[in-house]
Amino acid sequence: MKTTLAFLIVFLTLNGFALTHKDPPSANDQRNRLKVAVDKEVGRRLFFPVRDAQAMGVADLVLGLQSNGQLEVLNIQTDNPRIQSFIERRLSRVFVRKDLVVPGETFSYRLVFRKQ
Repeated sequence: MKTTLAFLIVFLTLNGFALTHKDPPSANDQRNRLKVAVDKEVGRRLFFPVRDAQAMGVADLVLGLQSNGQLEVLNIQTDNPRIQSFIERRLSRVFVRKDLVVPGETFSYRLVFRKQ
């Protein structure tokens, strides 16, 4: 009986530590939080009102993250120069929170601008 009780106490103690122990955030969690923050800023800044056929098109975009949290446009591929200048102008002043920054991280987007 005493051995069963001792075993039960040890078992509950070890399981209690296992359930309350929390791993430090992994690099993958930090990358996901950073991706969500960048997606939010890109979505907020890149609303392009399409009113005519000249403003329609597709843009493939690669963004980089600087150490101060600013997004920089590394590459834009589009056939429409209006869309390219719009993206460069709007994203030149976008920053993400410094606590999420991983310098050198890149993000790829495909943006489709069409008449709605």
